[in-house]
Amino acid sequence: KGEKDKAREFRSRALAIITELHASLDREKGDKELVSQLEELYAFMIKEMGRIGLEEDFDALKNIEEIMQKLYEGFKEAAKEFKKLKAEGA
Repeated sequence: KGEKDKAREFRSRALAIITELHASLDREKGDKELVSQLEELYAFMIKEMGRIGLEEDFDALKNIEEIMQKLYEGFKEAAKEFKKLKAEGA
């Protein structure tokens, strides 16, 4: 596969992940400020993915990849902390 094909595939997978994260936000029970910040971030990334697709500006995918990596690390750390708190309370 060529680089553009790989970039399109990454964009498609990333967009699916971001869209699912956006849809799964708990707007009823979640921390309102955190939910609001995540909504804004996901909306920005979805909009940016649309622009990248239209303009085929695949270099801009690097920014999305960096944001997603930071989100992943944050979720991983939160899960670790949750497990620790759960174990202490059990």
